[in-house]
Amino acid sequence: MTWEQELESAPGTIPADDLDVIQFCKEQLAFVPEERQAEVLRSESSRVILNCSRQWGKSTIAAAKAIHRGYAKPGCLVVVASPTERQSAEFVRKASELLSRMGERVRGDGDNKVSLMLPSGSRIVGLPGKEGNVRGFSAVSLLLIDEAARVPDSLYRALRPMLAVGGGDLWLMSTPMGKRGFFYEAWTHGGSHWTRFESPVLDCPRISQEFLEEERREQGDLWFRQEYLCEFVDNGTQLFGRDLVEAALEDMDSRRVRGSVFIGVDLGKMQDFTAIAVVERDEQALAWMPTVYRDLRVRQLERLPLGTPYTLVVERIREICDEYAGVARCHLVVDATGVGAPVVDMLRTARLRCGMTAVSITGGDRAGGRGESRSVPKRDLLSGVQVALEKGELRIGRKLKEAGSLVKELIHMRGDGGQSEHDDLVMAVALACWKARVAEVGPQGGRLPGM
Repeated sequence: MTWEQELESAPGTIPADDLDVIQFCKEQLAFVPEERQAEVLRSESSRVILNCSRQWGKSTIAAAKAIHRGYAKPGCLVVVASPTERQSAEFVRKASELLSRMGERVRGDGDNKVSLMLPSGSRIVGLPGKEGNVRGFSAVSLLLIDEAARVPDSLYRALRPMLAVGGGDLWLMSTPMGKRGFFYEAWTHGGSHWTRFESPVLDCPRISQEFLEEERREQGDLWFRQEYLCEFVDNGTQLFGRDLVEAALEDMDSRRVRGSVFIGVDLGKMQDFTAIAVVERDEQALAWMPTVYRDLRVRQLERLPLGTPYTLVVERIREICDEYAGVARCHLVVDATGVGAPVVDMLRTARLRCGMTAVSITGGDRAGGRGESRSVPKRDLLSGVQVALEKGELRIGRKLKEAGSLVKELIHMRGDGGQSEHDDLVMAVALACWKARVAEVGPQGGRLPGM
């Protein structure tokens, strides 16, 4: 029997486009949405963001939306993505429970492990939370991203092309998790084409005031504001808070170099960029303020294209060193970890006009070496940047070409030093700041040509 014949013969399977979505939920799914849930379900926007508290019922209404879409557009594809395959499977399970209330036989589509085939021929497919395992779907009618604040940006970028053919709809649903990621960016800076729904715990009458008071007391104010009041807060999961990073941005109009210059280089590997950061240390401030971090300015940021031959990498580094060596005392700091060792050897024969330190970045807790070759824990490099930001002593040129990329890398850096995205610019800045801390104060510089 074809799905068209099943649709005609199955009991209670009235095409969903003949019913208001709320009527469909009540009459077909035996589910009565609350007032705020009904408002979300009725949205006809193609781009929806639902920022809601815990236990609000977002997965249930999204499952109802998926089934309604499956009947409204027979033969369509609905895809749900979550941080993990287990969460996607839980979503499909909820959809299966709703479908069973219609008296329908629950079955998979025969191709995908986490899936549901509707009598209308439509499918609901749950995806794992890995970017490499979600490709291959197209002409998606409805893409639902559950717990979106916890889905990596790389997975989000891999999912969006599924909507290209057929102009499918996209729903992002989540409780906030810090001021980072595509969910925060879409909610805060996404523009007017997004329809936003905010549903804090006050919109959920099923949760008692006594329970909420206990949660605030036991879990703390920041966690409570995030989980129940839908606030985007710097919650401690990030090494560099967004507010802290954005406060470091400034307009740098001065062309004069007033101190020493430190050039940090994070050498790229197969999938990473080679990043170069130029950090100026203001020696005028150091003259009267005996602190190792004082007025460090990120004056230049560069990323070389992926696959750039190391001979050209060395040539670009030499050009930058020549530019600054003519007006200031400068020093080059290069990541010598892994493939960095042979590149360091090439730089040592490149007749650079500045000193050079090769740094092997370790995962331990001990620094070692002396002179031109050092080993430094990654934790120490990152904590140096953190201290400088917290003291307001590190400034970033707002108009630098890669300033936005650096900000994004900083706010995606986790408290354990891990990173879901690239961290090449962060490490280049960290290397330069580390050398600025340990280096002796040099002579004041002059004016940079062309700046």
